[in-house]
Amino acid sequence: MPLKFLGNDTGSLPTIDRYELIAEIASGGMASVYLARTVGMAGFERFFAIKRLHRHLEAEDEFVAMFLDEARIVAGIRHQHVVPVLEVGASEHGYYLVMEYVEGDTLGTFLNQSINTKCPIPPSVSIRVALDTLSGLHAAHEHVDTSGKPIGLVHRDVSPQNILIDWNGVSRIADFGVARASSRLSSTRAGQLKGKIAYMAPEQARGEPVAPCSDVFAMGIVLWECLANRRLFVAGHEAATLNRLMFAPIPSLRDAAPSLPEAIERVITRALQRDGEQRYVSAAAMADELLAAAQASNLLGTTSDVAAYVREVIGPSVENRRSTVRNHLAQMAAVSATAPRSSHRVDRPPLGIVKSVESTFSSAAMAIPGSAGAPTSDSMSSPALMQPPIKAPKRTALLISIAAGAFALLIGAGFLMVQLRASTPVPRPAASSLDAVATSSSDASHDIVSPALTTSAPMPIGSPAGSSTNPPAEASAPAVPKTSSPPTRTPSASPTGTTPKHAAASPTGTTPSSPQPTHVPTTSPPKKTVEANPYR
Repeated sequence: MPLKFLGNDTGSLPTIDRYELIAEIASGGMASVYLARTVGMAGFERFFAIKRLHRHLEAEDEFVAMFLDEARIVAGIRHQHVVPVLEVGASEHGYYLVMEYVEGDTLGTFLNQSINTKCPIPPSVSIRVALDTLSGLHAAHEHVDTSGKPIGLVHRDVSPQNILIDWNGVSRIADFGVARASSRLSSTRAGQLKGKIAYMAPEQARGEPVAPCSDVFAMGIVLWECLANRRLFVAGHEAATLNRLMFAPIPSLRDAAPSLPEAIERVITRALQRDGEQRYVSAAAMADELLAAAQASNLLGTTSDVAAYVREVIGPSVENRRSTVRNHLAQMAAVSATAPRSSHRVDRPPLGIVKSVESTFSSAAMAIPGSAGAPTSDSMSSPALMQPPIKAPKRTALLISIAAGAFALLIGAGFLMVQLRASTPVPRPAASSLDAVATSSSDASHDIVSPALTTSAPMPIGSPAGSSTNPPAEASAPAVPKTSSPPTRTPSASPTGTTPKHAAASPTGTTPSSPQPTHVPTTSPPKKTVEANPYR
């Protein structure tokens, strides 16, 4: 059926949690299936198929339980020929399952086209599809719970519509919605039929307990129709179909397709026995005999044979679907880039309301096959990601507190350094000989020695013998030294017998009557003794 694309005039796609819904693929009596995607960094994009329970069934506990059972049961089956359920959730938009998107079509589409065009599906292709489906069914039948105990899973709805064939020729069994298992939350009421009547085993139609051989009967019907290129039990209405299923003789395969070998006919005849004890006890047993018969008859097809047939039959439609999806997404992106931003919620299709529950994810997300390298639903169940994020105001307050503390610490450190420098005494440097010489040079003419020093003072060095000329009488005050030439230094005797370098006479040539200030020379370097200025 054609896709029903979704979106609004602002370029926004409707969403269920983190999934964007692109188009509606199909809709049945219990749920609708959507093409969805997730996007990420660097242009990451991955497509999924989302199955959402119809809104009018959300209040029916039985249907909700059936819907959730499908996810919980199939989550543990990891097989290449079973369509995996990656996630189950319940949001404000309803209950939904997230499944792997299989690009291709159902076996029902190929069968309908072959019957309408009278171009049968090649027997080798039909046998390969049957072998792949039987392999997936056997994996489901042998599925065990966490304690290792078989859960007794039976599909109960094996039909061409629930067998998917992808673009690469791989077949998968899907839709375990009515499957029986010992761990189901829901149960079938007495007299209630689940599944398609035209593909039911007789014991299932009678409401009796089912077993893996019930799925074998249904698989025999599917293979018979593919090889005979016509329907086996389908009639004008369900009552007539049920009557044929229960009582009408089952036609021989070779009556409808005479060219088929007897070995293939024997396998299908045994699978279609109305007595369950005469059928194959398991899907694997039927697959083994079918494989041997196909090899003996040279009718064993390969996955490449199936892929070639798929591309021949639905290649143009698949390419057209890819193109329309790309164009729709590009159109939505262009409209979104130019549309004004609005604060109100975007319009969404009627996806249903489930009692205003918050979005939740079950442990089915842990059943993702390891083949996919993209971020999948198992990351949602990580405990680290479930922690509430740190709010921005708390981060801002934390940064401000750290900055204020650092600033206060710097101010305190600076104040402490200033206090330490102020309390440390500055050492005074020792008087050097150069300072003493400079002082004596500027005040040499005013130097006066004590009377005791002048009594035994010898003649100045370099003076003429007998020279006793005194300065003029008016020079009662100390004379201003001449700057043109330094005064003559005259040694004088010290009290200890040493000779000072300078000795100045009084202005009158006599010893002053009052004692003058006495300066005791300070010894500096070993070879020089300099007197300080007494008038300083």
